[in-house]
Amino acid sequence: MSRAHEMALNPGDHYVAVAGSGENMLCIYGRVVGPGDLDEDERSALAANYAREPHIRYAEAFSEICPDGEFGDIDVRDVLKKISAEDFEILREQGWPSLVAEVDGQIQIYLVTGTRRGEIHP
Repeated sequence: MSRAHEMALNPGDHYVAVAGSGENMLCIYGRVVGPGDLDEDERSALAANYAREPHIRYAEAFSEICPDGEFGDIDVRDVLKKISAEDFEILREQGWPSLVAEVDGQIQIYLVTGTRRGEIHP
């Protein structure tokens, strides 16, 4: 991913990434968390982490195997695509589908939402 893409992933943004490989790929849907979502200790730790690794964001992430979500770090270089908040909610209603495949060395994800349908990939 380009440096411009890294800097464009800000608190409140939603994204899709893929974990695993081959037959074990899993779509991860997330929301980047901002300082307003954290307590004072978490904000301090987050600021120190960003200073060392500016490509890391703190996020709440969801998947088929973690439908209630969990907090953790996301490397913006692993984000395949930003998605709208509306699409994020539609995907939540669908149970965080994991329609992903590797085709000719490219990871492809098929999202079916109310605003658009189609493949997304880097």
